[in-house]
Amino acid sequence: MIITIDGPAASGKSTIARKVAAKLNFYYLYTGAMYRAIGWWLVKQHGGDVEQIDSTSIDVIQKLVESGGIKYTYSAQTGEKIIVLGNDITPYLKTAEVDDWSSVVSSNEQVRHIMVKFQRDLAKDHDVVVDGRDTGSVVFPQADCKIFLTASIDVRVQRWTRDQKQRGNFVSQSNVENMLNERDERDKTRPVSPLIIPEGATVIDSSNMLVGEVVDRLLQVCQK
Repeated sequence: MIITIDGPAASGKSTIARKVAAKLNFYYLYTGAMYRAIGWWLVKQHGGDVEQIDSTSIDVIQKLVESGGIKYTYSAQTGEKIIVLGNDITPYLKTAEVDDWSSVVSSNEQVRHIMVKFQRDLAKDHDVVVDGRDTGSVVFPQADCKIFLTASIDVRVQRWTRDQKQRGNFVSQSNVENMLNERDERDKTRPVSPLIIPEGATVIDSSNMLVGEVVDRLLQVCQK
């Protein structure tokens, strides 16, 4: 069985997906981590040099992925892990710098083609809960249950700011709002795999819902 959860940044997709996967004993696929891994690798390779990152050949990225340079694992006990060239980079995936570059990287059509194959291969042998921007529309259009999870911009700003604060990163709410609005616009208008409500998806607005309420609502939808 495949359950997809799409939606904008900071709408709670990953939090809900992890809890649903745990309840159902499913494998959790965090697609955003895979793009973040490429973003991290590019920053590490080029020290944040924008021109060099932008000019990185798609062949280099393809070789990294297809040679096993990026590995994704998940277990209910340890959660998800991303290994890049033998380094566990999971703790570093939510930095603001990696956040920015992962969004840029994920807008590249060739990169998305490489990663969609990677994600489908991971799901072959599992019942999965997967979250992202195009999981129900592009990656798994045949999914058994599709959810589009959203929330108001004010709520998403609060969530993103709180998450960064817990990681020791202090960003003003006005800057966060600008960043999320820019990212929403980029995700919705990119020519490849834009953020949309997938055909057949149920929309859940989590603005005024507790995490447990969202999980229960999603399970009700999928049980139907």
